[in-house]
This record gives sequence, structure tokens and C-alpha cells, in this order.
Amino acid sequence: MAKFAKLLILVFAASLCTIMVNAEEFESSLEILPESPDFQSVQECGVEICNMVNSLLPDNQSISASDIDWNKVYKIYVDDEDIFSLDNFSKSRIMDSMKYIWSYSDIISDQTVRVTISRSLAPDYSLVSQNIISVEEYEELVGKAGTWSVPEVEIGGMGQTPDNIIDALKVVGITAQDDIVLIGGSPKMRALFAVTFSDGVADKLIPLTNTGIVLTPDINMASESQSTNTKLSAGTSYSFDEIAQLMSDITIDEGSTGDSAGYNSPMGILWPKLTFAVGFALLLYCCYKIKTLHGKRQKTI
Repeated sequence: MAKFAKLLILVFAASLCTIMVNAEEFESSLEILPESPDFQSVQECGVEICNMVNSLLPDNQSISASDIDWNKVYKIYVDDEDIFSLDNFSKSRIMDSMKYIWSYSDIISDQTVRVTISRSLAPDYSLVSQNIISVEEYEELVGKAGTWSVPEVEIGGMGQTPDNIIDALKVVGITAQDDIVLIGGSPKMRALFAVTFSDGVADKLIPLTNTGIVLTPDINMASESQSTNTKLSAGTSYSFDEIAQLMSDITIDEGSTGDSAGYNSPMGILWPKLTFAVGFALLLYCCYKIKTLHGKRQKTI
């Protein structure tokens, strides 16, 4: 019995180690700020992040730069043109059409915080001509062009941390071996979504928030189960080619966007964490049984 229990411990220990290693490998497939050459320059926004967050928090709450978890800052690509209308869907073609921002989602002082960090743009001089800003203000903004700044902070919304995203992708079968990018700024779909690539070509599209995009009844899902919903659903894997074909039939007015901004429904998928918890509980039980048997044998002797 003791030998069998020890065998169980080894099996569960190996399983738990595998889960933890896979989680670390998967996280490395997302572009996290500390692993980027941008890390030092983006960190300089720490004070600006704190000032903007504190301006929205209740008077008795505040954060400092030491409260910022930079490991929860991840890259999101945004496109200047409609990627669904490109002449081909190779990774190089798609990536060439996009810029990127950094997104920070965390819980600070019991508040859900989402921060957007992007490069500053030079303002148009017409703002001075229209007396909206002064010449001094214009020159100051021009001097900051190209540097990282914080244009948006949201408090109390539904932010998405890298852990949330990883859990959601695992549920639809995305692994550490898949080539993944996160996109959150397409003119026709503003909700955050992931795109995977196979042999350098866009393969799957996984919305990470619920969208307002309506599907045709015969849309082919990449996931095994068909949904009765008529809209793109968060946490479902779709064929990128078929979604692109659907999007090509959608027209939007100039200056407007297709769908609302993302982050409206975080993916709180618990299965990977539940697997770890159950395995760990069984491991503790086996240790308890071995200790009990060993105690009984000593009493017998």
C-alpha cells in the first residue's frame, strides 16, 4: 500500500510540474512588457499611470509606482487599415499593417484597473489656429511625440490580465506551441481577440470579449461544438478565413468603428486552476495516508 501511495505521489507531482511548466511556456508566447526592449521606456510612465489612476480612485485610496505589476502589462496590436480586407493573410502582411500599444490590467486597492499605454502623436497645428491650445502647449506636445504616454485609464471595468487570456486560450485548445498575437483595434471589430498562425498564415480567430458582430447562420466554427448564438462569442475559436469573408461584407461609415471597444467581458475560465487544485489536494491526501500507515507500523513494532 505504501509503495502504491508513493507511486501516486510521483505521478501527481509529475503532472503538477507539467502543468506549471506549460503555464510558464504559454505565458512566454504572449508579449509581456518585461521581456520587451520597450520595458525601460514604458516604465517611465509609472508616475503618469499613478496620477491618472489616483484621480479616479476614492479620496481615501491611492497607488504608487511600487504597486504597478509590470508583468501584467502585455502587447496588443492595433491596425491602421482593415486587416480583414488585406490581399493576403500572411503574418508578415498583417503585422506590417499594424502598430501596437501596451495594456495593463490589474486589481489595485480593490478596484479593477485598465490602463492603455501608447506612443504620443504630434498634434495638428490647426489646434493652435483654432485657439484650442497655445503655441507653447503645441511645442510641448510636439516634443513628446513618439514617447510613451497614458491616453486612457478605466476604473471598475472588466480588465483582462495575461492569466485570464491564457486560461481562455487554453480552453479552445491553443497551446504554447501556437504562434499568437493579440489584436484590439480593427476598424470592424474593436473587441480584443487573438489570432493564431499556421505556417505563417492566419489560421484561427478567438474573441476574448463578447462582440456585436452578427454571424451568418452557416458560419463554420473552428471549435468542435456549434453555438446557437448569432454573434461572435468570447472564448470560441473561429476560422480566420471565414470571419474575414464575413467582415468583407460589412461596411462602416467614415470616422466610425465596427463594434464597441473591448474588455467588456473578461474570460474567467477556471479549468486549468481547478485541475491544479484537485491534483494538489490528492497529493496532500497521499502524503497523509503514508504518514498514517508509517505511524501504525511503528506502533505495531
